[in-house]
Amino acid sequence: MADRFELQNAQYQFPYHYLPHLEGGQARRGRSLRWGREYLCYLMLLADKVRALAPLSLLDVGCGDGRLLSLLAPDIPACQGVDLSEGAIRFARAFVPAASFVVADAASLPGSFDVVTAIEVLEHVPDDGVTGFLQMLGARCRAGGTVILSVPSVNVPLNKKHFRHYDRDLLERQLAEAKVAWRLEEVEYVYRQPGWLTAMDRLVDNKYFRLEISALERALWQHTWNRLRHAGPGDGRHLVATLRRAG
Repeated sequence: MADRFELQNAQYQFPYHYLPHLEGGQARRGRSLRWGREYLCYLMLLADKVRALAPLSLLDVGCGDGRLLSLLAPDIPACQGVDLSEGAIRFARAFVPAASFVVADAASLPGSFDVVTAIEVLEHVPDDGVTGFLQMLGARCRAGGTVILSVPSVNVPLNKKHFRHYDRDLLERQLAEAKVAWRLEEVEYVYRQPGWLTAMDRLVDNKYFRLEISALERALWQHTWNRLRHAGPGDGRHLVATLRRAG
């Protein structure tokens, strides 16, 4: 009985019951994210940055469904996520039981943390709220702690959900205008998407069919991690800023 339970329990690493769905009158057996390889590369790079700091506490502002904390909660004693979306937090609590999650404005939280992350959140903040948002990140970070902030770059077309995309000048200007006592340690452009890879993805994953060959996917992932992870101002799709709070 116990063995059978564990076999079933192991299946719940992913909510697989939600994969089959109806779409346009057709029964679909899976869902596809064409940007999934980019997202996974970007996510793992961010997780590595946090782990390298060896924090005892972490706050992820705008945590969504908790995907980043799912990678970090096993390594950090106190992980907390905060988001304004009740639906997102319900998923986060289900998928990442090792972390704590709250539906709230991060400005209302007590205390401070060794590391504060805001991953692809700043672009959702209206222009007149940017300074206050950055000041809140500084307030939630303990003296000597680190803020890791990421945004989409201007190399990516503006998403209708976003107020702006960023180049380094704009990001640094907004950080300076916030007048928080932090030091900008690094700004890094992350992930580039070559044209041949875009064409290949469209060829094997489109509205008519999806083709996934294990050997090809392994090779593409290795190429992505080894060759496409780091980028420059002309082709990087994300900017990641690392800031040290003054002690």
